[in-house]
Amino acid sequence: MLKFDNMTRNKQFPWLIIAMVLFCAVASYYFVHHTIFKTFSIKVVKFDNLYVEGLTKANHNLKAIQNELHGIQAKACSAEVLQVLTDHILTSNEQDLVWVKYLSESVICSAIGTTQIYGPKYVKVGESSERGLYIFQQTNNNNSNALWPIYAARLFDNFELFVSVDAVQNMADILPYATLSNGLSVHLSNGSELLRIDHGAADAETMNFYSATTDLRYCFSIDAAAKNWLWLNYFLTSMLASGLMLFFGYLMSGLAKQLYLNRGIRNSVSID
Repeated sequence: MLKFDNMTRNKQFPWLIIAMVLFCAVASYYFVHHTIFKTFSIKVVKFDNLYVEGLTKANHNLKAIQNELHGIQAKACSAEVLQVLTDHILTSNEQDLVWVKYLSESVICSAIGTTQIYGPKYVKVGESSERGLYIFQQTNNNNSNALWPIYAARLFDNFELFVSVDAVQNMADILPYATLSNGLSVHLSNGSELLRIDHGAADAETMNFYSATTDLRYCFSIDAAAKNWLWLNYFLTSMLASGLMLFFGYLMSGLAKQLYLNRGIRNSVSID
């Protein structure tokens, strides 16, 4: 009987090993995807917070200047307007320059003075309707690593207010610490692209996230080498754990059978 049991066990053992390897491989695959999803989800929350904080700060700045300019009712970048902008920098905790463009003239002014409008053109790419803000960005952001600043604006009948928002730059600074990603693109809900950083292959696997709190959509490029290394770590760990469980199960089954046989022998002796 024992010999038959050993033969059966020897035949089943290879299939048990194959099943264990397949289980560990599949489990590791799902663990990897869960880890990637969780890692990128945390980044999305951070990016959303940066974007909301940037717009909130910009809105506070622009509203303060807006109220001052409506009070003086200027129609051009006069000395009075420059004084308002300078006093805002000196008396408030915000150090971001607010730019004023009066529709009747071709200059733009800030706390550092008045200057002619030159350089790349900025166009409206979106808006934050709940704050009454419009989002402007440089038009020639068509290279493979576009990182152009965005400006929040409030538009009125005779003047426009602009202030830079650091959210895009801050997102780019955080990305290198997302070790499972080598690229990121950020789009507004209308399809306008705010940020694109590509450091991986053109056909790299991607994972998309639609923000629940902002109008942003994130697309992460997954680093294939990091993903494969993570899978290998999960696979080896699960194989080690499964092997130990199999080994202890084998020992316990042998011990249980030995106890059963010893009990049978004692019963037979007592009967005799």
